[in-house]
Amino acid sequence: MDSDTRDAVFELTVKEILARLKGTLSFSREQRSSKDVLIDHVLAHAPLHEINFLQQAGLDKRLVREERQTEGGQKRSREDDQQDIRHTAQRLEADDIIPEQNSNQNISTFLQLPMDDQVKRFLQGNSK
Repeated sequence: MDSDTRDAVFELTVKEILARLKGTLSFSREQRSSKDVLIDHVLAHAPLHEINFLQQAGLDKRLVREERQTEGGQKRSREDDQQDIRHTAQRLEADDIIPEQNSNQNISTFLQLPMDDQVKRFLQGNSK
């Protein structure tokens, strides 16, 4: 067979070739494990109508892959105007973080532990 036929059949996977020729042709372990050896065996021993079918299936598969590549369907890339946009959290100003001075909250005592007498009063109030 010519190299065009071999190239077209090479587009198919080993599983696709074996599935098509199951029951028509037998294969050794070496032929199943090496695609080159498998294709050589198929082209030398398979019936002509099966070789023609595999060739056409390989050409169809190549055509679909080439169409997908020309359409840009293989990897999607962002549009040019969206590529440079970074999604980051907005920075807060100091005024947004620190409460106003006239607020009734005293932030200097925020993490202070209660005094002993406050703890005793609390415990006495809850024990009733």
